[in-house]
Amino acid sequence: MSVPLWSIVLAWIATVSIFGLVLVIFARSEKEITQRVGHLYSITDPQFLRSMSGLLGPALISGNRVETLLNGDEIFPAMLKAIRAAEKTITSQTGR
Repeated sequence: MSVPLWSIVLAWIATVSIFGLVLVIFARSEKEITQRVGHLYSITDPQFLRSMSGLLGPALISGNRVETLLNGDEIFPAMLKAIRAAEKTITSQTGR
């Protein structure tokens, strides 16, 4: 029993389309910020806290702090120390 030519062509088109889609998805480079975003408030202004809470999602509450750590030599010891000292939860964010 032979397979009709149109089904072979259709399967070939579907395969190429799927491969092309996967290539487009995984070949895209990470977006980079090219335009500087101006700031309207100083960090001591109460509106800054409201703006950042709206932007980031979870509310910013007193007692939290942010520390910039570079590379694994700084990141992992601080992360392990925070895990050991945690009383309830740990929230961390890493980025490029």
